[in-house]
Amino acid sequence: MQQSFHRNYLVRAIVAGTAGSAIEFYDFVLSANAAILIFPRVFFPHSDPLAGTLISFSTYSAGFISRPIGAAFFGHFGDRLGRKSTLVATLLLMGAVSVGVGLLPGYAQIGIWGGILLTGLRLLQGFAIGGEWGGTILLPIEWGPPNRRGFIGAWPHLGFPSGLLTSNAALIITSAVVGPVAFADWGWRIPFLLGGVLILFGFYVRLGVLETPPFTVMLEERRIVPRPVVEVFRRNWREVVLGALALQPVLVCFYLWATFALSYGTRTLKLDQTFMLTTTLSAAAVALVGVITFGALSDRVGYRRTYMTGLVVYALIAFPYYWLFDSRQPVLVVFASVAALVTFALLYGPLAAFVSSLYSGQVRYTGVSLSYHLAAALGGGAAPVVAGALLAATKSTAAIAGYVVLSAIVALVATRLLRDRSGLDHRVDYDVQLRSTPDLAPAPARPPYRNGTAPAPVPSAPPTLPLALPPAELPPAELPAPLPPAERRTLRRGTPRPPVEEPTRQLPANLRRGRRP
Repeated sequence: MQQSFHRNYLVRAIVAGTAGSAIEFYDFVLSANAAILIFPRVFFPHSDPLAGTLISFSTYSAGFISRPIGAAFFGHFGDRLGRKSTLVATLLLMGAVSVGVGLLPGYAQIGIWGGILLTGLRLLQGFAIGGEWGGTILLPIEWGPPNRRGFIGAWPHLGFPSGLLTSNAALIITSAVVGPVAFADWGWRIPFLLGGVLILFGFYVRLGVLETPPFTVMLEERRIVPRPVVEVFRRNWREVVLGALALQPVLVCFYLWATFALSYGTRTLKLDQTFMLTTTLSAAAVALVGVITFGALSDRVGYRRTYMTGLVVYALIAFPYYWLFDSRQPVLVVFASVAALVTFALLYGPLAAFVSSLYSGQVRYTGVSLSYHLAAALGGGAAPVVAGALLAATKSTAAIAGYVVLSAIVALVATRLLRDRSGLDHRVDYDVQLRSTPDLAPAPARPPYRNGTAPAPVPSAPPTLPLALPPAELPPAELPAPLPPAERRTLRRGTPRPPVEEPTRQLPANLRRGRRP
């Protein structure tokens, strides 16, 4: 199957995926930071015992509980209706949640109902993010060539660090403009309302992109599966489970070293809040460059090899990171934060190409979304809770570093067990390729790209069948049945009756004349 590749459409897909992802993760990371700095005193004052119970649920974990559900829901429609239409729906839902948080009354106005409504909005936010990530990486990857999946797939991943950068910048600038007192009272709502406005821009950008060629071909050939969630567990349950275990360090890394670090630095180490926000912002700016760099590098080194290298670095840096952070020296804290997010970029850069190569086109949206967001629930949602419990129990960050090393070991084993399918062409259904060329395994490295420049050629049409089978293989010919009496009476006079061939010991007359029965 030959598919055309158009550079302009690829650029549109990259812009649509990156812009929408950046805006949505702006909202998500803004909510995570506000959960630490703002929401406790606005929605969950410590004077109310029920509010104290809700705070641990809504400020962080609620957004992760619903992410796998959103992955299954939107993955179904992404593999049934298309990548583009599903991404537009997730973007609009995310914008509605952002505006809702910005307008939500606090505990002083409606009591504990403010916290309950906030929890519901966080669940909806995680639900929308669950359908966002898979579509944003597939939109440009499926428009691009197979030997540049690492570089192309890294662009939508700029949404995560850029969301961290822009959300922290929004909090810093708003606090500086309106003042600390007004910011704590009402100014914190401005960044959320701004996120709702930015969603409109992302909506406009995504409407201008076309559906991906692989999905369009599957639609034309009527190869869309009716139940993608059921189908992905029937075909690829191994990839879903191992993929979730392999990807969880990416979320542990980010939410421990970018979000939990903010709480640990300001509350435990008593570092200045503005300093911590600025430090995280600076590290995120470095990570932006790192994501693209390591994504492009993975096209040459190999997607799985680059990702496994990141896992090793992630394990090695765990203890030094907390040693530097606990020194409370500003220079060392900044250095630790930058090193941590560069490690995150090393993991995140090749991630899109690596995980998308695990699934065939018919279930790819569902598969990548489930793997990533199950990892988010295991890693991102649990990591701050586990880290806080370990810190409270041991009064030392060494236990948190040990938790980081353990997550890296689990991921290394899972990644090693995953099949390497990077040599297959993502634009052609994997089943078609494997049936057409049974010897096609994960392709060996072909210079200069270890992931393979192109798979073995796939026939554009099935083999031509013979026009006629040998006479010995044909079924015996049946004689025409005589006409019933009613039809014989209705025949007009002079109309010849069709001749009836008499049986002979030779082949039937129609076969002797070379005609097929």
